[in-house]
Amino acid sequence: MWTASLNFSTLDNGLLQDGIVKTQATAGLLKLNHFSNIEFDLQASLTLNRDSLGASQQLNQIWKGEGGLNYVHRNSNQVPVLEIKAGSTYYSAPKQLQMPEFTFDGGIRLRVTKSLWVPLTVKYDPQRANVFGYLSVKSNFDWLTGLLGDVKFLK
Repeated sequence: MWTASLNFSTLDNGLLQDGIVKTQATAGLLKLNHFSNIEFDLQASLTLNRDSLGASQQLNQIWKGEGGLNYVHRNSNQVPVLEIKAGSTYYSAPKQLQMPEFTFDGGIRLRVTKSLWVPLTVKYDPQRANVFGYLSVKSNFDWLTGLLGDVKFLK
């Protein structure tokens, strides 16, 4: 599956204020058994934005690329319950903001409930020999529907 998106905004005088171009390609590579498979995931983005403090009319360009393999394990209902990802990331911003960086990435996502995931992400920066770890909790808020009943938002 391949997706692409564009999002831009302009100033009152018609000049480009900021924008982002994103693309993502995902493909199944290998079906290990009825419950698990390996996928290839590739993402790239270009973000353009103006320096709000500077007088320059030039847009900052921020490039980001990610790629890797993703192991997905499903339960008997074919619902993903575990994901393990290995890959790398390249990030490049204007030199005055940040030096380009390349990292090796790994992650585990565990589904706790229908809409609650606990991901652990580890990034290794080979240029600085640093390891970064991130532990977070991600949840869809669809469980609120049952609590709120027929309350309609933004109607």
